[in-house]
Amino acid sequence: MAREYAVLRGGRGDATQFIKPIAAGPGDEICAFETMTGKWLIVDNKIVLSIHSTDKEGNPLPNFMMDDCRNLDMNEWLPIGMHPDSFDGRYFGPVKAEEIEGSYEPLMVFE
Repeated sequence: MAREYAVLRGGRGDATQFIKPIAAGPGDEICAFETMTGKWLIVDNKIVLSIHSTDKEGNPLPNFMMDDCRNLDMNEWLPIGMHPDSFDGRYFGPVKAEEIEGSYEPLMVFE
C-alpha cells in the first residue's frame, strides 16, 4: 500500500524506500480511535500520534484500521516517522520482518 500511494503522489514505486523508527514490535498492542478531538494511534495504552484524514494537498490518506485494537504478530513491526505529518505505519499499517531491509544509524542529528 505504501509504494502504491507514493507512486500516486509522484514517487517511483520501484525506488520508494521508507526509513522510519519502529514504534511497536511483536506482541505490542496497537489501537486507532476517533474521538471528539481527532483520530489517534495508541501503542500499549500510550497515545503516539494523531492520524490525519488527508495529506497537505487534501488527498485522502489510506487508513489501515480504525476504532479497533490488535496485537502485532511475531513478525510485524510498526514504523512511525519523527514528523507529525510523516507518511508511516499510521496509514499503511505494520510491515513484516522480511520487508525490512536493515537498520540505519543517523550520521548527524539536528535538534
